[in-house]
Amino acid sequence: CKVELTIEKSHIQFLGLIDTGNVLKDPYTGKNVHIVRSDILSGILRNKDDYAKRHYRLVPFHSVGKEAGLIPVIDVECMKVFDCRRMIFKDEAVIGIYDGMLSGTSSYDALINAAVFRN
Repeated sequence: CKVELTIEKSHIQFLGLIDTGNVLKDPYTGKNVHIVRSDILSGILRNKDDYAKRHYRLVPFHSVGKEAGLIPVIDVECMKVFDCRRMIFKDEAVIGIYDGMLSGTSSYDALINAAVFRN
């Protein structure tokens, strides 16, 4: 699906995968965390001050059989998720910043936490 983030009046668009396996929550805010590749954000977040303005913090995570540790996260003003030209989700969001590829291919740039679509 197409995803658009708004960070301080800047908009970036990229492809995301709605991931039912992503159950990561920010323990400080209780919000679901969406994972985005760091290079997608590098055009907007250029220095330490840019990250600090976004409430930069570390959140514990683990992935199935692969990694565990801390992932940096930030808050963004708005995240929109589109499916076939209609918006299916719009809200403030917590974004986990992942350094590397999310899959063996480059077919998507983010893992969208599927919990945001549940009632």
